[in-house]
Parts: sequence; C-alpha cells; structure tokens
Amino acid sequence: FLDRGALTEDGVLSLGWYGPHAATLQRYSGPGSPYWASKGFLALLLPPDHPVWTATEEAAPAEGPDRALALPAAGFLVQTTGRDGLVRLHNHGSYKLRPWEAEHAPADPLYARLAYSTRTGPTSPDNTPDNH
Repeated sequence: FLDRGALTEDGVLSLGWYGPHAATLQRYSGPGSPYWASKGFLALLLPPDHPVWTATEEAAPAEGPDRALALPAAGFLVQTTGRDGLVRLHNHGSYKLRPWEAEHAPADPLYARLAYSTRTGPTSPDNTPDNH
C-alpha cells in the first residue's frame, strides 16, 4: 500500500484504497478511519515466546483441499479452492432485506454484493455492478 501512494503529502494514511479513493468512503468515514489498519500490527505487542511466534506454521485454508463452510446466521457461504488459492464469500443475506423488498431496494455496492474474494478490491456506486 505504501508503494501505491497510501500516504498523503503529510505522511498520514489517506482515506481510500492505495491512496485517496473517495468512491469507497462511507458516510461514517473520518480522518481516523484509516488507522483501523493499525490493528494489523497488534501482534507485535505479543512477547517473543508467544505461540504466534513459536508455533510451527500451518498451511492456510486455501492451500489445502477445497472446502465450503456455511454460516447460516449471517447468510454466508465461505469457499476455498486450493488450485487457485482463492477464498470466496458468497453473500446470501447480509444486506438484511426481506425477499419482497430486494427488487426495489437501493443498491449498496459495498454491502450488497453477491460475492467477495481475496482477489477483489473495492467498488463504488459509479462502477458497473459486479456479480449481480
């Protein structure tokens, strides 16, 4: 992300994706929003003898056999495929619309997508809807 312009001229994280990207902002986004990325560094606070650092590395779920995991309460199906190393999330309910409302509801490209994967990036209301 740093190589692609994620920092502003002042050296702080910008609002967006690989640098400023207004299309991915939410109405609740604010100047501190990018700093949620700092949670990725919390493991650095663990002591050197913690299992995070000492345990034998295991294969990631996408590096093994193909799998599917249903999460009915959330309306998700998570799928991994070893041949391409992808993880896909099939969304069948997180938008919380009743069936008779779906055809007339406003589209929300950040929450109403039918699928997400480890190879897809953000979209915006101005983009052609994907995977609909």
